[in-house]
Amino acid sequence: MNNETSPYYTLITGASSGIGHELAKECAGRGHNLFLIALPGNGFVDFVKGLKQHYGVEVDYLVEDLTLSDTPVKVYNYAKNKGLKINILINNAGNGHVGKFEVMNTIKVEEMIHLNLRALTIMTLLFIKDMETYTNAHILNVGSLGAYTPVAYKTVYMATKSFVYYFTQSLRQEYRHSKIKFSVLMPGAVITNPEVELRIKKAGFLGRVSALTPQCVAKYTIHKMDKGKFAIMPGTINRLIFNVSAFLPSGILLYITRQVFRKTD
Repeated sequence: MNNETSPYYTLITGASSGIGHELAKECAGRGHNLFLIALPGNGFVDFVKGLKQHYGVEVDYLVEDLTLSDTPVKVYNYAKNKGLKINILINNAGNGHVGKFEVMNTIKVEEMIHLNLRALTIMTLLFIKDMETYTNAHILNVGSLGAYTPVAYKTVYMATKSFVYYFTQSLRQEYRHSKIKFSVLMPGAVITNPEVELRIKKAGFLGRVSALTPQCVAKYTIHKMDKGKFAIMPGTINRLIFNVSAFLPSGILLYITRQVFRKTD
């Protein structure tokens, strides 16, 4: 656990809203010093001040766009120059898309790949060597429950999240004799904003009953991360859906997911 006199910090990307916002609050509530990365706006600076005042932890931050190729290096250099020892890295930042592949423009695809894949990978690469020297270190990458299977109408997004899952699993094996623990968050539908809430409602009964709030996801995630759990799957119904789907033929599973996400297009 970190505190105001500790040199150790938990780094969270995409901390201005949604799951990242709540992960920051949950970690602060557990005494973690924080180093937060977010896009400008959304009252982010006030949020940082509030964390310091309410939880009594140290909070540093950078307002940067992780879709830009040089941002991960900026983040790492800032931490090194400030003497922030990152013993917990939470790669949360990501964006998605629902709809037919052909309607996506190249800018949207490139941003998604740069954020969901490149930024996460480079951030991990930059910080992992330092983390190997700490007695207690953890890397948590945010994937998706849908990463286990191809999903029509979420083609690029789910493909990036499959990468996140297998990338984290591979690192866990490669560093099995190190002091670093690895976790991957595999959430289902999370009500992060009104637009997402509308899509969840369109998805039908299953989407509505399985949807979780960011607060619920964050609390469950950090609890399981602290216990060393690898694949973290919040929500009883989501875990039930996953277990049932494991016994379904792939063709049927692909048909079901296609029908669900076509409704949200």
